[in-house]
Formats: sequence, C-alpha cells, structure tokens
Amino acid sequence: LNYDDLLVRAMRQRTRARVLTYGAEAGADLRATAVRTYGLDGLGFTLQWEGQQRQVRTPLIGRHNVYTALAASATEGQNVSGMNR
Repeated sequence: LNYDDLLVRAMRQRTRARVLTYGAEAGADLRATAVRTYGLDGLGFTLQWEGQQRQVRTPLIGRHNVYTALAASATEGQNVSGMNR
C-alpha cells in the first residue's frame, strides 16, 4: 500500500493479510530516498528495506513512477529487489 497516501495507508487496518507499505515518507516498509531524474533516460533512487539499501535505476520517466517501481519491488515478496530478509 502507498504509505504516502493517508487514505490508502488506512486500508491496512481493514485486512488481516500481510501488508507491505511503500513510499518516500519515513515509516514505509519500502522507502525511496535520494530520488534522481535523468530526463528521458529515466530515474533513480535509493531503495531502503529492513535496514538495507540498494541503488535502483529505471527507464521509467517522471518522479511519479518511483511509486510504480516501489510497488513492483513490494510484489517480489521475500526477496525485495535482491535484498535478503
């Protein structure tokens, strides 16, 4: 769930399922920091998860696509973007 959206964040309380949150704000399970845009060459950011960090670069254009990349990383389940639990 998108942690940066308060309405979406509140959905966490509506399920007993395991929920991962993502966003740029402190408190998100998967967090993007140091977002960099490269114009038509995409964007990059530092992915933080459970005390680990990894540099991510994607050809997706626009800062809003940081959320797309974070959501995709969250769907990887036990192994978020190559980081071990």
